[in-house]
Amino acid sequence: MRTRDREYLNTEAGRRLELMLDRAAQFAIKVRALGMMVPNMPPWETYAGLRRRVERLRAGKVRGLDPRIPPEAMADLIELSIEKEIITRATVADMDGHADIARRITEKLETERFRRSVASFHILKKSPEAADPDSPAAAKVRQIHRMRKKEEGRGR
Repeated sequence: MRTRDREYLNTEAGRRLELMLDRAAQFAIKVRALGMMVPNMPPWETYAGLRRRVERLRAGKVRGLDPRIPPEAMADLIELSIEKEIITRATVADMDGHADIARRITEKLETERFRRSVASFHILKKSPEAADPDSPAAAKVRQIHRMRKKEEGRGR
């Protein structure tokens, strides 16, 4: 990998890490204010369904399962679990985006490397040493030619 590509990936990783840590710190401040652990959002629930439940709790239309927990606290807890899920998904998406950038750079470099190898093969094939069938250059040309045909799936 080229130096500038490595530098770009490192700066991009640093930027994404800072963003993730900022999100986590802001969320931690909110959780400390509440004073309890925030549960994960149930996998079968949607954001819209939970937000409707929060509205109903705040309006007093429904009660929570435990009468000792005030509906406002339950609504706050549900909102924090939604926010926790959003932060988690954004972090995973950032990590996937970084992996995608690294994959694209690697593919680009492999393509360039393959083009250079094909060009050097053609230069070797057209050299005067390759014209002599007994020379080592001609043997190398035949070996590379067979290898390329085999990789492309064509027989001899």
